[in-house]
Amino acid sequence: FFFYYGDKMFQGTNLKYVKSIQLTATDGCYGLFQGCESIIKVGDISMTGNNSNWYSNESFFENAINLEEVGNIYSTRNKENGTTTGAHAFFRNCKKLRKVGKINMSLSGGNSFFRDCSSLVDGSIEQLPYTGKMTNGVYMFRNTRFTTIELENLSSLQNADNMFSANPNLKTIHLPNIDR
Repeated sequence: FFFYYGDKMFQGTNLKYVKSIQLTATDGCYGLFQGCESIIKVGDISMTGNNSNWYSNESFFENAINLEEVGNIYSTRNKENGTTTGAHAFFRNCKKLRKVGKINMSLSGGNSFFRDCSSLVDGSIEQLPYTGKMTNGVYMFRNTRFTTIELENLSSLQNADNMFSANPNLKTIHLPNIDR
């Protein structure tokens, strides 16, 4: 389908629950639920197309302020395929988000990915996205409630300004594959 940058497809609706999402013609969708204040739960999301979306997966759920739970997220742009997707502000300002399944995508940019998701705590996310090719992580985990964050790889990271800021509970950051 065609989507204008900046449109908010479900904003102002009463949509509360989505069983699953299967995008077969594209590998992402900019702002699909951006500004949808009514959405509470979304099941598994699968993005299996190979038609690269201009704005990737940016702002997918941004400002979905009542979103509480999302199932597994799969994109063909993942570590196994060696491809990446932009996912800036993917869950930004989802203040009630408390549970996310496995996030199987490889990020090129993840700034503000979980920013202001103040209900996220340890164990809330089954698997974080792959960050080995991510260059921008600005505000990625700002204002979450994790005590420990473990990322597999940050070897391409160039900008991490405030990546972990405003996290009063954060005690441990584990970065096993970073150059010292």
